[in-house]
Amino acid sequence: MERKPLKVGLMSRLDYGGGDYRVGLWQLATDIFRKEQVDYIELLGGLVDFKALDAKLKAILKSVKKDQREDATQAFLRKIAEFLKDNLPVIEGVKIYIITSPAYDGWIGKEVSRILSDMRADILLYREGGDRLELRQLGKILGSYVPKKGAFFRGDYYDTPVLRVLKDELRRSTRGIGDINAVGCFGSAIFHPGASSDVRKPYASVPALCKIGESKTGVDNQVGVMVFDFGTANPKEVTTKVYSFKDLLSDEWLFVESPEGITATQKNLIDVLRKRGPLTVGSLQDTTDLDRKVIADALAELMNQPATNVWPGVVQDKDDQRYYLNLSWFCDKMRYKLPKEEKLDSFAAFGCMHGGCRHSDMLYMHDVLPELAIQNGVDTLVGVGDFIEGLKHDLMILGEISTGSKHVLNYSKQEKLSAFLIGTAMFKVFKHRFEILLKENSKTKIGQKRLAELINRSMMKFVYIAGNHCGWVAPLGFDPLGTFRSELRTFLLYHVARHLEGYDLCVHDLNAILQSKIIQLDQNEPYQVNSGLSIALLHPSMSRTKTTSIRPQEMLGKAEEAKSTIVFGANFHVGEVVHHWNFEYGQRICLQLGTLKVKSGFEETKMKTVDFGVGFMKVWSSGTRVQRTETTFYCTPTSNVDAGNRKVLRAYDRWLETNK
Repeated sequence: MERKPLKVGLMSRLDYGGGDYRVGLWQLATDIFRKEQVDYIELLGGLVDFKALDAKLKAILKSVKKDQREDATQAFLRKIAEFLKDNLPVIEGVKIYIITSPAYDGWIGKEVSRILSDMRADILLYREGGDRLELRQLGKILGSYVPKKGAFFRGDYYDTPVLRVLKDELRRSTRGIGDINAVGCFGSAIFHPGASSDVRKPYASVPALCKIGESKTGVDNQVGVMVFDFGTANPKEVTTKVYSFKDLLSDEWLFVESPEGITATQKNLIDVLRKRGPLTVGSLQDTTDLDRKVIADALAELMNQPATNVWPGVVQDKDDQRYYLNLSWFCDKMRYKLPKEEKLDSFAAFGCMHGGCRHSDMLYMHDVLPELAIQNGVDTLVGVGDFIEGLKHDLMILGEISTGSKHVLNYSKQEKLSAFLIGTAMFKVFKHRFEILLKENSKTKIGQKRLAELINRSMMKFVYIAGNHCGWVAPLGFDPLGTFRSELRTFLLYHVARHLEGYDLCVHDLNAILQSKIIQLDQNEPYQVNSGLSIALLHPSMSRTKTTSIRPQEMLGKAEEAKSTIVFGANFHVGEVVHHWNFEYGQRICLQLGTLKVKSGFEETKMKTVDFGVGFMKVWSSGTRVQRTETTFYCTPTSNVDAGNRKVLRAYDRWLETNK
């Protein structure tokens, strides 16, 4: 019986009660969870804004007699619960599991969630601070955690507070953490497959679902929701889907509609406020060239215009004298709609293949990666350096290098081996797609132009950079990956031509087509993919850090110089995906790859564990702005790496005989 895929919707930080909650975002999250057909929803902390609600309650109790305070408190809590009951997601057959955070929800959030769970049968209250959700379909446990303490280490790195919560849980818990773990309240969107981290289990941080105001950690950046899509029973291979809402909040004044029956001057002033934000009369005069009195009179009339479902009204702040669209209206009345997703880019990416190393799973690249690329509809294959193991540091003498039956894997043979592995993967994908397209075109005559188009559509692009191991040949007077590139082109030319001959087909410009599919970049050189977004590849000559998001965040910072939205990084043998939003470029993402080594002698002596595998990523965008992403780390190595490598090396030897 085929296992039904399992999806879990994750949200955090609704922060009801302050000035930053947005009911419109809750409704948007509901629409996404319904579209994704999630099996469960988890709310990981931040049901309410404790600080704001506590201040409101204290103000109420000041005017209430002592013997009436308990009743007043209960009425206050029940009113909050009633609002949440009416506005939290409702999806038939889907339960919501709430975990409150002592640091963010406080006692008010705990009590409100208890009342709420009595009001709605689909809402279940789990253990405060963290709990474990049994994923019966997988036979696994989803650990769900939120901060218990009010004070956290402030810093610039997204992993820091997340790892602190998980390590605290590991120290105090008698059950450990989950097989996969989600942490809420920190307003970031990361995923780590887990092997190389301190906690040794996969974990994610969930975006906030509110306008980010005051931060306790300094890392709050992401607004949106996350979905765990379990395509396999291995929790490390979960597909992590991130929907970004921060562009909507950045532009929320632009979505406001002007009231009916206003003058052209008033409409002009509203348009300026929508685009520029709060302004004084003087600033409005500079922008519009209107007389100050005309502006003041027009605004005075607008302040008398009542709010509607699409119009918030205008107010003036007494302190700064600026005119605002009424901010409280946005909390309850504003409704959001995501832009149409116009374009999709699909990537398969790997780093640190280390072809020639006896610890590298070469059969994975040869057999598994092409199957995954076909399943995921990949259009761009990305290689982020270290295609060879190299010979420095006495690696041959130390037994780190594989041996062929008729040769030693020197630098040339290692580059040829890497070209053979990647060429095989690319050709297998080409062959599968080309045969499908041929069947679709079987009733039409295929001319040279049409045949070239079919080959173009069938062959993935391969974008790559050299790594530090590749560069070990430079002091010897050789171009890094020079042999690799020529061998890859030769391999593809031979196999594609032979495949076309089998159908009695021949294309005149095959060499030019294949040449256009192999793109070598410099470090951080921008490259425009099909959607028009810019990608960059980085292989820094640096070591890993305990806080695993440091390197991806640094690479995002470096790639911002090249105005790249999508960044691929490697060299640390650590897998992690990190999202970061800024005003100029919107949502950006760094996919840091692990390695195709299952281990290495060097890393074993340093007590390091590697993240094995490859990364797949899909990016949906509208214009130049990313709307959502899907990332998956496939990380199940060949069961017998030695036997698999012997099989690959025998095939490689046969290719060398063919290509003498």
